[in-house]
Formats: sequence, structure tokens, C-alpha cells
Amino acid sequence: MDIHLSSPRLLLSLLFLGLLFSCIKEEFDPEKLDTEIIINPGVAAPLGFIHYELEELLKDSLHPEEMIVDNDGFISMVYEEEILSFQASEFLQLSVSPLSGSIDNNYPFQLDLSLVDTLSKSDTTYFTLTGSDGPDETEIDSIKLDSMTIVINLSTSYNLEGIMQIHSPGITKNGEHWTARIGLSRPVQSFKLEGYTVILSNDPPDINRIPIIYTMILNGSSGTVPPLSPILDYTFEVSKLDFSVIYGYLGNMNIRINPQTIPISFFNSIIDGTFYFAEPSLNLYFENSFGIPIRIIMNDLYVISREGNLIDITGDSVPSAEQMRIIHYPSLHEAGNTAYDSIILNQDNTNLDLALQSSPRSFIFGVEAETNPSGEMTKNNFITDRSQYGVKAKLILPLYGYADFMLMIDTLKFDFEDFFQNPPEEIKRLAFRLNFTNSFPVNVYVQMYFLNENYVVIDSVFNERRLVEAGMDTNGDGKIDPVQNNPIEVEFTRTKIDNISDARHIAINGRFNTTNIELPEMFKFYSHYFIDGYIGVVGNIELNSTGN
Repeated sequence: MDIHLSSPRLLLSLLFLGLLFSCIKEEFDPEKLDTEIIINPGVAAPLGFIHYELEELLKDSLHPEEMIVDNDGFISMVYEEEILSFQASEFLQLSVSPLSGSIDNNYPFQLDLSLVDTLSKSDTTYFTLTGSDGPDETEIDSIKLDSMTIVINLSTSYNLEGIMQIHSPGITKNGEHWTARIGLSRPVQSFKLEGYTVILSNDPPDINRIPIIYTMILNGSSGTVPPLSPILDYTFEVSKLDFSVIYGYLGNMNIRINPQTIPISFFNSIIDGTFYFAEPSLNLYFENSFGIPIRIIMNDLYVISREGNLIDITGDSVPSAEQMRIIHYPSLHEAGNTAYDSIILNQDNTNLDLALQSSPRSFIFGVEAETNPSGEMTKNNFITDRSQYGVKAKLILPLYGYADFMLMIDTLKFDFEDFFQNPPEEIKRLAFRLNFTNSFPVNVYVQMYFLNENYVVIDSVFNERRLVEAGMDTNGDGKIDPVQNNPIEVEFTRTKIDNISDARHIAINGRFNTTNIELPEMFKFYSHYFIDGYIGVVGNIELNSTGN
């Protein structure tokens, strides 16, 4: 090598390269740089050391909660989303229509109240329960009340003396009917009922009624009531109805939500190809404290591939209108309890594994729930004030399988002008030397690209990808041990040296292939698997004697 007056400046320039890589993971260890293969004597200098562990590579494109590492270091990707949820208040809200009426002088003549010793008039009326939300055609047998308030409002044009007796055979507590007694001279009375049970009648069908029997006992009063005119007007009103349990037939109702999207970040960095998962699963978990049979239908279940294509997830285990699936629910004597159920979709009962081979960016879920789907008028339904129904989806992707994909590994800073500020033609020879150690169970075909300031590729380190051989299980424990590959030295042509003079970055990517891809062997991928790369440069330059 010809080194003239400027050789110390050359050595400093070469050593400065070790500071250029913004993504160097470890301190450089010069003892690990192979210096045995030197084509011609010259100056060798390290550029840097890259170290990528699998867990760190994945974290760059994932949210922390999406990666699960077990005690042994085995990695699974987990994507979870709530796709359906509703509570009792969203399913059914009861309201009670107020009652208004009058007690009339039914005689065909005027009634002089001052001549009345005792006048008794009775009648039966009904509160009607309606659902402001929820299914139609409900037939409620009974309601266990936390509380309910009945407000009675009396009005008259006369000076009445006497009482109004009110009771309901449908409102009971400890075996006794609710009874109220109020004076006719007190226009408004309020009664708060706590801990009662309301028994309803369903005659006619689909009408939920509570009977109210009232009796007006009129003593000597004053005033004259025209024939067929009201003596007393009344309004009965129910408010603040809070229930603990409702029993009966609670109707047929369809609950559907818009499809939900779960992004699958694992595939974001994959440029081409895919990871072939051996044991993927899509788990649907159900929590149900409604005492109602509920059928689940999945109208929308598909992935969107890297190219934007929709691939349906199909199989006999996917709930559909043809494949009815009733989710477990509490029985009558289990009111207040929660029943749990699940549906597991995997490669054995669906095409899930094939759909994932498209490297999808997202999973789409659409769920429809139908209550009492048979339409039969079973009276074994119940709902509590705390009933709720929830469906969660969990996509589990254990990193067990085989690989055939291209991955962008990293982009490093490489400013050629910092490396050598003189014209590139003064460089007589330049070669890159790389040493790789691989503990992945896959061959990695590496390429390194030089990029200009606009991140446009201007050249590459290799004419074609170089193989970094896979690690091997040397002791039979099922885990891969590192393999140190033979060093690689790449001689740069004059054209390549001129090309990289505009370089500002180096991009590294790799093609990951499981060994024997024709009959691939399945491997588990552990968090500690890594690939190391030591990068150095050897070169000869000839500077002009002026030192310019």
C-alpha cells in the first residue's frame, strides 16, 4: 500500500467510521473481528457492531402487551379485543303506564251527597308494563323489586268525607298483598314499596299487567253530583321501579354491532413472504349472566392481506345461521351467577392458518346475538339488574412454525464524506469485511444497501445476497445454539467506490428461510435468539503529495 504524507489522517478517518452507526447495539470488540483474510496488506479499521435479539426486533413494531414471553423465553403474539358487550339496562328498560279514571254517579238522577249515609264503590284496573328498549312480545311472570313508588292523586269538586282502600293481589311481600288506605280529603299520597314481588297477568298474551283493586267508601259529604258525572277523579302512577330479578319470557331480540378491527402488527415489517404459524388460534370468550338462550352468529370474519384482499375465515366451527351455537347461560336457580363459554378456532377446524399466510395487517370481527332464537314461548328466562353479556376475541400466534420472509432489519447512518473527504478516485482499494454469528433456526440471506440523503438506493454491498447460516441444536434440548459463520470480505470495484461517495445511510434487510424449505421443519422461536454482525473495512489510498 502506498501511504504518503497524509497516512495519519487516513487512519483517523477510518477509525472515525466506528462512530457513524446510530443503531449500534453493543460496544465493538476488535478481538471478534477476523483479520486473517486480508487480500493485500493495508490498513484495517472497525466500522461497528450490530446485535439484534428477537425480542428487541419484535418490540420495535409492537405494543408491549402484544408479545407474551413465557418463563422459558418462548414468544407468542397475542391480540385481544372486546367485540360485543351489553348490560341489563341496554337490553330492557321497564316503564309503567299511569292509570287515570273516575268514580261516577251511575244513577240516572242527581246524587245529593248530604243524604248519603255510606256509599261504597269498587272496581279493578291494571297497570301495564312496557319495555322502552329491548324485545317485543315479552311475557313477564314476576318481578323481584328492590323498590317501587306508587303515587296516588285524587281530585274532586265536592267536599268528600271517607276513605279510598287500594290493594293489589299481584304485589306481595311475605305472603301478604300490598294494601293502602287514604283519606278522600288528602289529594296526593306516595307509597314506597321495598322488597316486594310483583306477579303479573298476561291476559291477553304479550300484555304485562298488574291488577289494582280500589274501593271508595263515602260517608256523609256535601254537594250534588249530576247523573253519570264523576264524584272523584284519580290517577295512579308508578315511578322509580328498580328490580333485582325479572322472570318470564323475555322475547326474541337481535343485537348486532358493526365489525371490529384488530390490527396485527407482527406482519408490519415483513416486506415479502410470511411466517407459517403451526398452531394459531382465534379464541372467543363469553361471559353471560342473562338467564336467556343467546345464539351467536359471525357474519363478518376475515383478514385483510398485505395486498388488501379479503380472505374469509371459514369452517364448521364458525358460528353461523346454519351452524347454530347457543352460548351457555345460567339456569333459573342460578340467578345472579355468570356462565362462561368459549369457541376455539384453529387450523384443525378452520382455514385460519392459510389466511395468516397472507401476512394480514388486520383481523375483522362482526358478531350478531339473537335472544330466544327458537322463538318458542319458554318462560324460563330471567334477567337481573346486573346482568351483562360480553364477547372477547383473542388471536394467539405462538412463534412456532417455519419462516420464508424478507424483513427490513435496520437503517444505519453512513456518511461517506465523514469517512473520506478527498475525491473518491484517490482510494486505490476498498473492501468491507463482515463476521456474522446466528442463533436463529433460519438461514438469513443478507443484503446491505447504500442510500443517498433521500433514502434512494444507489448501490449495494453484495452483488447478490450472502448466506448467514442458521444456528443448530447441538445438545438436543430443543433450542438453537449460535453458529459463527465464516468471515465475508467484499472487494469494491472502482464503479462501486464512486457510487457510494454520495451515500448517507446503509439499509440492512434479510431473507429468513427455515432450513430445508421444501420439507420445512417446525421450530420454536425464543426471545434470546440473536444475530451479531461485525463490520470492518480494509483499504489502500494514494493521496497527492500536497496533502490537498
